[in-house]
Amino acid sequence: MIPDSRPTSNGGLALSYWPHPTLTRRATAADIARHIEVLRLRTQLPTRFQVQRFLPGTLYGLSAHITAAGDVEIFEAHRQVVDEAGHCTGARWTAEIEATQITAARAIYCRLARVPSLTGLVCLDVIDGRVIEVNPRVTASAPIAHLLSLESQLRDHRGQSFHIRQLDVNTALPIPFDSIEDGRVWRLIQTVESTFGVIALPQGLNPFGASRMVFVNDDDSGTAQNFFSRQLGQWPATPSDPDATQP
Repeated sequence: MIPDSRPTSNGGLALSYWPHPTLTRRATAADIARHIEVLRLRTQLPTRFQVQRFLPGTLYGLSAHITAAGDVEIFEAHRQVVDEAGHCTGARWTAEIEATQITAARAIYCRLARVPSLTGLVCLDVIDGRVIEVNPRVTASAPIAHLLSLESQLRDHRGQSFHIRQLDVNTALPIPFDSIEDGRVWRLIQTVESTFGVIALPQGLNPFGASRMVFVNDDDSGTAQNFFSRQLGQWPATPSDPDATQP
């Protein structure tokens, strides 16, 4: 099993055990106890942490708004993208993905709507219709709902044949900060659209770590995203010659 210790937004620690590709067993109580002991010896164990039961299956995300009257508006349902270490690195929305989750989403949110004083934005992580995490805040997948709400305006701008088929949120792009200032990112965005017909939208450009982008209407294999990522990998942190500024 692959242990993963990550700080949570409330200052605690989430202990997760993800199945290694070459192993088939789940984490045992002894595995978790050993991992906790290692953290304690390293003085990395906080006073508050949680251990969640492993649930096999695909991880999905849901977002909805609950009104004070108990009405529910479901914004979207997407599949989360998780790397081999168990870290979420993005999300994918298609109408087909959403259709597989919408019935379970309605059932969950209708139950939540009966909870007194529970109102506002509620984002959930679910596996097989079971809630594993609650985020009463805007999450990295928020651009999905936002773009879906703007589809008619995008159609007015890009032509009546425009339709959102797929949305990919990528939260793990190493974009050099100087490439933002010197225009390389903007030129790469233009190249992605002219070459693949995919709209690339910056969502959070971080000079100190991974940045976020949303890709509109990429193909199932993520061809445009992969091209974008490969180009980033070829850029030096600071271009040393004029050719280095070309995507």
